[in-house]
Amino acid sequence: MINIPSAFMLKITGLLALILLVVACGNNSDQMAGDEVNPSNVDSLQNSLATLDWAGTYTGKLPCVDCEGIETELTITLDSTYVLKSRYLGKGDGQNFITQGSFTWRDGQVIELLGETDGAFLYAIDEGTVTQLDPAGAKIVGDLAAGYVLTKVNP
Repeated sequence: MINIPSAFMLKITGLLALILLVVACGNNSDQMAGDEVNPSNVDSLQNSLATLDWAGTYTGKLPCVDCEGIETELTITLDSTYVLKSRYLGKGDGQNFITQGSFTWRDGQVIELLGETDGAFLYAIDEGTVTQLDPAGAKIVGDLAAGYVLTKVNP
């Protein structure tokens, strides 16, 4: 029988424990790398990207400070592109504004329309609706809150 000193065995055991700890903790590095989270890492019960039929066209009339409202149509697609159509009601000649581009997911529940020049365009994705958020990513509250919800027209 081989006689191995207990001090040597203690060092080996400690080294193995350290290696296991480093390997176990190293798998979370992509979640800590920035604000954006890989959707596959988010709990699927809380992940609109993974659990909802979110692609489609959403419409509604958003509140407007100096007009009757902003008739809005947002189409988002599976290839992470969008088309945003807006028409100010009761103001000017009713000109339509159309922007398009790509979007990115934030935490698997919010999309950000990239390329918009008038600030951050953030939308929370829910079943059959998208809700425009404020530039900080919070839901708008108050009497006009329901006016920021667009409803899916092609389920």
